[in-house]
Amino acid sequence: MQDAKYFSHSWKLLSRDKGWVKPILVLAIAMFVPVVGPLAVLGYALEWARLSAWGVDAAPKQRGVKIGGCLVAGWRAFVVILVWMLLWSVATSVVTAIIAALRIRLLSSLLSLAIAVANLLLSLVVMVAALRAAIYQKIGAGLSFVRIYEMVSHDAAGLFKNIAIPLVTMLIVGGICTVSGLLVMSLAMPDILRLVYEVEYLSATSGSDPSDLLAIVGSILRTVMPASVLIGYVSLVFSVAGNLLLTNSIGLWMRQFNVGAWGSPSDPLPMTPAPLPPVSSASTPAPQSQPQPHSAAEPVTPAPAQPRTDPAPAVAPQPRERSTSPDGETVVPLTPHRAATDELGQGTDKE
Repeated sequence: MQDAKYFSHSWKLLSRDKGWVKPILVLAIAMFVPVVGPLAVLGYALEWARLSAWGVDAAPKQRGVKIGGCLVAGWRAFVVILVWMLLWSVATSVVTAIIAALRIRLLSSLLSLAIAVANLLLSLVVMVAALRAAIYQKIGAGLSFVRIYEMVSHDAAGLFKNIAIPLVTMLIVGGICTVSGLLVMSLAMPDILRLVYEVEYLSATSGSDPSDLLAIVGSILRTVMPASVLIGYVSLVFSVAGNLLLTNSIGLWMRQFNVGAWGSPSDPLPMTPAPLPPVSSASTPAPQSQPQPHSAAEPVTPAPAQPRTDPAPAVAPQPRERSTSPDGETVVPLTPHRAATDELGQGTDKE
């Protein structure tokens, strides 16, 4: 498999259009909405990655996003992720119980480290399953363990290179939370010390007026709460950006499996994958060969045309190609070999 820089290409697509930061800011606000917000953000990311898997170099959609479609895609992915995580939890629990019964400390420590690393790698495999469910618009497609194993085993190195994206995101978010948290605590420390003093004073003197105590608590909340919300929002902005980059990078990785030639979810992958490494944002047509000039000393006599006697070969059926809607938006089928319009929340903005 040709080495493909999935992260760099995903970043170019994310930041390609003017105003590319706006969707990230809006998605970060949506994350504050319980349940519905995270599902919509997950569905939005998967719908963008679905286009990348089909071979469409599209930036995240900024206008005309169908929230209902993103919610459906996010819910479908949530069910797939939940099933995978439940199975993984059962497997790790059984292995941990067996190792614990042996009572070997070194083996238990090594097992804990191995499970931590496996959790990171499994998160990428689970995203592959969620994206496969988004391509087929079926939960069962994300639970086809054999087909997902075929894809992962074909190019595990290329897939697991994407682990750097969530690791870097966690480092950035952790650094933001640590530095800003220390800053907020330093600002609120005088009030915190006063609060400790008032509590000790009230406990030593019965019947004292707790109004000063309440005033100090209110002062601490006025300092800490707005700063906490701001820190949380900034952290969500970086988390959403990292999630978009990771999900789309997996979509770019999935291009090599010739998504347009897929059959039903239970069908095997194409025998001859069509690698589509993301190396440029636009495909370059192959140059036409130029005829070589003949020497003047060697005149060329054209050969007489021979009548064609062989019948023309039959044209093999091709997988359904992407089309363009009247408003200039790229449309891909919801599932391979099925004619449908893109009714969910992604597409390419009109250039």
